[in-house]
Amino acid sequence: MNTDKIFAQIRSQLEGGGVWGGRDSVTPDDGLKLGLQAAGGERPLYVAAVVAMLISEDVRHRTGAVAVLPEIRAEVGAERLAKIIRDNEALYRGVTPAWRVSFDDLEHTAAVAIAPSVTPKDAEAVAWLRQLAQRRPWGNFLLNDLARADGDWLVKNARGLVPHGHIGVLLKLSPAQRDALIDALAPWPAETPTVLTASVWRQLPADEASRLRQKMWPGSAP
Repeated sequence: MNTDKIFAQIRSQLEGGGVWGGRDSVTPDDGLKLGLQAAGGERPLYVAAVVAMLISEDVRHRTGAVAVLPEIRAEVGAERLAKIIRDNEALYRGVTPAWRVSFDDLEHTAAVAIAPSVTPKDAEAVAWLRQLAQRRPWGNFLLNDLARADGDWLVKNARGLVPHGHIGVLLKLSPAQRDALIDALAPWPAETPTVLTASVWRQLPADEASRLRQKMWPGSAP
């Protein structure tokens, strides 16, 4: 199949044409995911077409492309994807998706989709995530991936950036960084145990979890 036909299929799918569909297909991107899965040896052409849709003037095309980013981010790379979204901010920031996706803002949806593939080597993508974490009201959604990709920066900027209730970031940090983060956010408000926080402590070595909790809340149960 030639490139023009692939582009035409994807545009039609995202404009409601129903090129691909299945029993569980609800939104246009559901069908696009099926198309990507069935692409076989032509998958690179399909992926290239999806990437091109990221800068389309049609919000339906951008919505569908962003929705399938988790399917293609490993192939395209975080640096390239982050640059596309960053360089075309007007097409994303504050833009409502054409249909229901993960979030109500396309930039938010794109950032959360790209963040898990960002590594410490992706300097430009990491810098983009830093800016979003500091400047967007939804920046908290990026903290765990930033802790993994740039833990030292997160610890250094923790005050005013990391909420006390966001202790899941501890799991993405090194032991030394965990201690530094707790120091940076001191004093800690009274402990309010939840199912989530209990899960965090269970994923750390028992002796370290007990020591950290004592550091945060002196006198707390081990």
